[in-house]
Amino acid sequence: MRNSFALAFAGLLSTAALAQETDEHVFTAGALTIEHPWVRAAQAGADTLAFAEFINTGPADTLLSVAAPVAAAAEIVGLTLEGGVIGTVAVGPVEIPTGAFSFDPGGLGLMLHGVAEALAVGTEIELTLSFAIAGEVTIHVLVEPANAMAHSHAH
Repeated sequence: MRNSFALAFAGLLSTAALAQETDEHVFTAGALTIEHPWVRAAQAGADTLAFAEFINTGPADTLLSVAAPVAAAAEIVGLTLEGGVIGTVAVGPVEIPTGAFSFDPGGLGLMLHGVAEALAVGTEIELTLSFAIAGEVTIHVLVEPANAMAHSHAH
């Protein structure tokens, strides 16, 4: 598939939960910890995917939406493989269960449609995730190579 993928979240809740950066690229909101969010590099105008790891120490929460100032639109997607071609399908809200949960290549991702500017490796973008319980959380997301399959931890 020619499109790169990225992450963006649109805030739906009127009450915002404050995200606190506890360590480099580890964010907390309520019972949720969001670790090592990353996005694939992309050319201006392209689509790209973002990923992250979640630790939920409370009851199940629901990721309602995603927004990114750098993208024309953003959505939660599932990755598909049909006839050897990788694609995506919008999946809407996703439950984040108690325990560990990941958005990663081969599973779920955060699609950024039509990034306004090139996303260069080593830079960061902001994404806002909207949760049913934790509220809105703005996180800093590292840009990894376009072919990355995981966060490199080398920044």
